[in-house]
Amino acid sequence: MTTRPDTTLCLHDVQEEQARSSPAVWAVVEDDLRFDYRTAQRRVLQLASVLRSRGVGPGDRVAWLGLNSFRVVELMIAAGRLGAMICPLNWRQTVDELEFVLADLAPTVVVAYPDPTQGDEGVHPRLRAAAEEATWYIVDGSAEGYESVLTAADPDVTPARSDPTAPVLIMYTAAHEGRPNGAMMTHQGLIAAGVVHAVMHGAFDGGQPVFLAALPLYHIATFMGCLSTLLLGGTVVYLPRASPEGISGLLASERCTWAYLTGPIIGQVAEAVEAAGSSLPDFRTPEAYVSADPRWASLGTPSPAPWSRYPGAFGQTELTGIVTYTALAVGAEGAAGRPSPWCLVRVVDGEDEDVPQGEPGEIVVRGLTAGAGYWNRDEVNAQRSRGGWWHTGDLGRRESDGSLSFVGPKTRMVKSGKENIYPVEVERCLREHPAIADVAVLGVPDPVWEQSVKAVVVPVAGETLTEDEVVAHCRERIASYKKPRHVVFAADLPRKAGRVDRDELDRLYDGGGYPGVGA
Repeated sequence: MTTRPDTTLCLHDVQEEQARSSPAVWAVVEDDLRFDYRTAQRRVLQLASVLRSRGVGPGDRVAWLGLNSFRVVELMIAAGRLGAMICPLNWRQTVDELEFVLADLAPTVVVAYPDPTQGDEGVHPRLRAAAEEATWYIVDGSAEGYESVLTAADPDVTPARSDPTAPVLIMYTAAHEGRPNGAMMTHQGLIAAGVVHAVMHGAFDGGQPVFLAALPLYHIATFMGCLSTLLLGGTVVYLPRASPEGISGLLASERCTWAYLTGPIIGQVAEAVEAAGSSLPDFRTPEAYVSADPRWASLGTPSPAPWSRYPGAFGQTELTGIVTYTALAVGAEGAAGRPSPWCLVRVVDGEDEDVPQGEPGEIVVRGLTAGAGYWNRDEVNAQRSRGGWWHTGDLGRRESDGSLSFVGPKTRMVKSGKENIYPVEVERCLREHPAIADVAVLGVPDPVWEQSVKAVVVPVAGETLTEDEVVAHCRERIASYKKPRHVVFAADLPRKAGRVDRDELDRLYDGGGYPGVGA
């Protein structure tokens, strides 16, 4: 048998190589901390030693509960060395939502990073109880805290596990069926997606990439920016909690070359840069920023990146982010473009047969960036992965030139400020109110947020209910961005064959603006 080199490559291998190739390059900047790739590698080995001592091994989960931090990435790499997974939790969610996720995840270790500016001095007792079997570490500077335990540990010298197909990252996605699912992503998927992400965003143009991680790391977009920069041996600047002033200050002082900003904060940052009298000569400004606020035209250097000029795409967290890019099909019929080299895409009917060109069907995907399914959801995984293809639950259309159009989710979804909100989750919350007999939720166009949530509520006979009471009920139980911005009361809901008629609901209550291009 012919002997050949080892072809496996995991995230911890990438980190190790950067420590050899770029030992003195700044890997991380966060608040007053700044360290190079040599130090980053030592911290990962020390952290792996800590995790191993707490019983973390293959298939185990480590949870991060808190603000943005470089520690999320080093936890992922250290956990990956042991065959385990990291899950950054959505800190914007309510205690009820986080309690469910922690109980579902059953982590072996939880690291919490409370927000000192919000008076968070610890962790809610219900969250402790939801993961009572876990070892908890707090990033607080104490003798028992995360930093103290890490720096006191000896580096782990045990050979790392090397399975590129093993999941290493879990992100809980919006709730299709009323409860969220944890999408698992693999070493090979993250590396492959990170390479394409770097190319599409022009992360490396001959200079040293410096990425500002300002928006939440529990979203795949910001996480991919950090990962792409790691793959290129660049610097990631972490901002624990985003603010226009904080973003503008770091863009200038750290000479950041790129960042992921979206929605109203694009204009707010431009205003903050202008107010501070700063300039951003190193920043590569995407065309979308200039379109959102013309002041960006004079704040940086125009980005030549493909994503800047052609930002359309189709993707989902379960597929490690973006699958198809408009930039790979410039001038094509389909607005979603064509797949990256790592993916195969089909559009199928209910029998999983390919539909003719021009006909809508479900988008199914396989390839390197396809994830490992959902954590702890065997039945759902069997259904979504049938035939060896990941069934996205999204509708698409193959155009005559072979390019792809995204039609929309099979299940109605609201997109507000880039957050995915499934009506069924908000409806489930509202049905818990004793004065609500029936309810339906829809999305309505919003000039600032793309869409906002509207609830059509049927009160229990004889009960009185106000709009404020409905909104307050949601605010206490689900993330604030999911609560209705509009509430209307009705005697009944439009139905067809016993189910709520979503199209008629939109017609009656001014729904629209949903993701996709329409069937």
